Amino acid sequence: LFLCSLIDPEQSILSPTPFINSVHNTISGEIALHTQNKGYNSTYSQGALSFEGALLDAILLTKEGKNVIVGGVDEAIPILDKMGAESKFTTGSTFFNLSPNKEDSLGEIINCIITKENKLDSFISENFNSNEDLLISGFSTCNNSKKTKNLNYSKFSGIYMTNSAFGLQLAVELLNSNIFELDGHILLSKIKRIFIINHASKNNIGIIILKK
Repeated sequence: LFLCSLIDPEQSILSPTPFINSVHNTISGEIALHTQNKGYNSTYSQGALSFEGALLDAILLTKEGKNVIVGGVDEAIPILDKMGAESKFTTGSTFFNLSPNKEDSLGEIINCIITKENKLDSFISENFNSNEDLLISGFSTCNNSKKTKNLNYSKFSGIYMTNSAFGLQLAVELLNSNIFELDGHILLSKIKRIFIINHASKNNIGIIILKK
């Protein structure tokens, strides 16, 4: 609509509203307007690792004593199909309230990492305990850690660039529920930590570690 107005010779004055409503920070701007929040507001648009980038920023803000709303949002648009995307993308959104106060929290994020995919095996070997930890991965199965049983959260959320936010939501629910089987996987009776592995990027991965 904005581009059509731009090339219309009879249109002398363009309204900026269609353009403003099409940019990446539209959602965060709408939230700020509805909540009358004039504080720090940032949008991360780094493709498949956008949520991890936003989460790292949010964690730093909580260390300064701030409460933070952080989330991942994606909308399926026809141009993705025309660009020849390998996967069928869908729409999704997930939001969290992060706080420096751990009391009554549903989970604690103890680490968020963006690293090279070829470092995943060594990271899992050094940090993952199969007797008390659970691994869930998204966008693809956990290709580099075939010896580690894992759940694929993309089966439940559909595929979109920030669906690792849904993976984190699923991890929170698993830590706070009595679910012992999901998608054919027998879960530990008491899960200590959950590793959320985001494989959506071709060369890099996001790792979020959550504990109760």
